[in-house]
Order: sequence, then structure tokens, then C-alpha cells
Amino acid sequence: MDIADSRQSWVRLAISLAIGTIGSVGFWSFVVALLIFALGGAFSIYEGVLRATHPEPMVSPWINFLVLGLAIGFEGGSFLVAFREHRRRHGGRGRLLKTIKSSKDPSLFAVLLEDAGALIGLVMALAGVAASSLLGLHWADGVASIGIGLLLTAIAIFIDRKSTRLNSSHTDISRMPSS
Repeated sequence: MDIADSRQSWVRLAISLAIGTIGSVGFWSFVVALLIFALGGAFSIYEGVLRATHPEPMVSPWINFLVLGLAIGFEGGSFLVAFREHRRRHGGRGRLLKTIKSSKDPSLFAVLLEDAGALIGLVMALAGVAASSLLGLHWADGVASIGIGLLLTAIAIFIDRKSTRLNSSHTDISRMPSS
């Protein structure tokens, strides 16, 4: 009976450490980092290599400009909301990158990083489309896609490390079952 009880307490501890100690927000931030950023980054790099090595002229670049312009507007608005929340929580003081590094709130730094990464990526995409359609550098769209993929991968790694660090800092050794 003691072995079964001990095993059950270890299972409860494992589940608690996986989700409970960092909260569901921290857990889902980690999932977002792995799925969206890492897979999106890998796909973007793959597509970028294909487009850079086998470039083709764009058929209707004005559609790309329109979509990218709208996306920059929407993402800019989203980033502004997150940035205002950052300033509200920190009383208008503190640098953004320093706050992201020191933050213990995964929801805030994940949103700030996602929005900042999206804006930077959209500007990269706009530069690639402009170079391809206006300057005839058709490989530039692929290079921009590779840059976006590297940016997404870097954000995924940062969120992964930050979430892991938060998880390990919340681990309470005193709750571990004794044998």
C-alpha cells in the first residue's frame, strides 16, 4: 500500500509541477512558444530557402503591400495595447527589454514578444516584397522569409527558457513526497 501511495504522490507532484506551479497561463505560454514560434520559424526558413534558391517574380505585388500594410496597422495597435499595459504595471518606468527579461508574468512578456516579433517580421516581409517587386531582386523575398524564421525561432527559444526558468523557480522542494 505504501508503494502505491508513494507512486500516486509522485504522479500528483509531476502534474502539479507541469501546470500548477507556473499556472495555466505559464503552461500555455510555453505551448505557444513551442508550437507557433518554433514550427512557424522552421516553416518560414524552409520556404525562404526554397524561394531564395528558386526565385520567381511576384504576380500581383500590390496585394502583398495592401495585406502587409493592414497587418502592420493591426499588429501596431495590439503592440500599443500591450506596451501601455507594461507602462501601467511599471509606472511608466523601466525599459521594455529589461522588463521582459525580469518579468515573472508569462502572459505579459509573451504578448509583448509576440507583438514586437510580429511587427519586426512584417517590416522584414515588406522589405522583401519591396526589393523583389520594385528592384527586381526576386531572391529578396526568400531572404526576408529566412530572417523572419530566425526571428520566430529566437523568440521561441527565449520564451521556452523563460518559462522553464519560471517553472523551476516555483518548484517547492518541501512539497516533494518522502519515501
